[in-house]
Amino acid sequence: MALKNRDAYKALEDVLGPDYISEEPAILDTYAFQWGAELFTSTPFLPRSGAVTLPGGTEDVQAIVKICNKYNVRYKAFSTGWGFYSGLGLDDTAIQIDLRRMNRIIEINEKSMYAVVEPYVISSQLQAELMKRGLNCNIIGAGCNTSALPMAAHQGLGHTAVSTSYGDRNVLAVEWVLPDGELLKLGTLGSGAGWFCGDGPGPSLRGILRGPQSVMGGLGVFTKAATKIYPWYGPPRQEVEGVSPNYKLKEVPKNFSIHYPIFATWGKFLEAALEISESKIAMLVDRISPPMLAQALTASNDEGAELFARINEETRGRPGFVVILTSESDAELAYKEKVLAHIVKEKEGEYLAFIEQDDVKREYLWMELRVTMPLREVFRSTGRFLGSIGDSALFQTSVRMMIEAMEIKKEYQEKKLMRADDGTDCIWGVTIESGHTGHAEQVVFVHPTPEAWKALAEFSERCEDLALDKHYTVPITVWGDRGHDKFGPYLCNYHNWLRKFKKSFDPRGVSEPAMYISAKE
Repeated sequence: MALKNRDAYKALEDVLGPDYISEEPAILDTYAFQWGAELFTSTPFLPRSGAVTLPGGTEDVQAIVKICNKYNVRYKAFSTGWGFYSGLGLDDTAIQIDLRRMNRIIEINEKSMYAVVEPYVISSQLQAELMKRGLNCNIIGAGCNTSALPMAAHQGLGHTAVSTSYGDRNVLAVEWVLPDGELLKLGTLGSGAGWFCGDGPGPSLRGILRGPQSVMGGLGVFTKAATKIYPWYGPPRQEVEGVSPNYKLKEVPKNFSIHYPIFATWGKFLEAALEISESKIAMLVDRISPPMLAQALTASNDEGAELFARINEETRGRPGFVVILTSESDAELAYKEKVLAHIVKEKEGEYLAFIEQDDVKREYLWMELRVTMPLREVFRSTGRFLGSIGDSALFQTSVRMMIEAMEIKKEYQEKKLMRADDGTDCIWGVTIESGHTGHAEQVVFVHPTPEAWKALAEFSERCEDLALDKHYTVPITVWGDRGHDKFGPYLCNYHNWLRKFKKSFDPRGVSEPAMYISAKE
């Protein structure tokens, strides 16, 4: 639906120019077409917005937001826009603020170990610049094509979280256009001391900006942010061979190694993952399930099925995870290899022989370091879809919840409402900050039919009930009024506080709340 308030449209056009605002249906539909939309609308399309705007900087964003306040028009900002999180709820009169023109790396501070980015700096872009300087960053599990802004992601969890943390912990100083259009600078930025700290001297609102989840467009617009960065011991430029999408490293860098240890039981799996993480030898501890591993290393469904069968024959149902070691010297790497081998042996595990092949190492190491595999794991030409239900807590708690979720998943597979060719074990997960915490998800493959989407929504609901009944933590599917109202009463009534924040910061309710929370009483 086109923006009904023509005065508002004219005001936006005057600020941005006619090239950076549109209400053309064909253009608006490209924004409405979103992964996972079927969960809400039974079609691949979310509601078409009233208009889409493309600001060029913070002043443009402020002007857009102030116009929306003046004319009582809702808005939703997003950066790289991966999935239904970036779309509108059911308000087809709202406008979307596409931040793709704001794609500049503002600063890389090698001494204080932070990088300042605008919302459309993608992770691969930032990582490539950091690697030239012997540095690295967290890249979220959705892939290197996603925003490097630590405020942008739903959760901000990446494959290297054991050594590079995640969005909630990596965010430092922030430039924030509030829901009313005023500009707020947080942390050291607010006192004119630069970007190095999010908690002062200067105002700190870290707990309002994001916890394990972000506000997902429901509380204004984040126009710049500093993110923590980390050491990189690899080459400044990675040499690859092959043709897209089948790239692989020309050789494994001398100070890197990759293994996939497998274990007889989930108990041994958990003990090993935590001990390896706590030993601080690993750059990456990443639970990639066999079906996900097979999809990542192949270019079609048929190839993926064949490789999955081959990997399954070797694992025989024994759970495992990917480990990447890296170090500054050959001697240090040799020491870490010994520690890893000792832990694996102690937990009665062994290395997956398939991953020990040189060509596989070179291909999968590239995928993990640059996080290039998620789209293969998610989409296929036959309509294969990945849905997930998970939580962030202690790693062992998250995995145990997902093991119980496998039994629920099995019911839908037996009814042919979910694909069963991946088996019941399709758990993805990571340890975070040397095992201090962790995350796990249960991945689901379905055919894109109305019955399958309904089953997926029901499955998510049942997993949420499982979390409540067994006192697990809040799953990643909890957002919006429905989710927060369901879990808030069990967790110190946090939903009431969220609504107070929303009402205080956004009194006119113009920052679209579908993925955050509304201010309703």
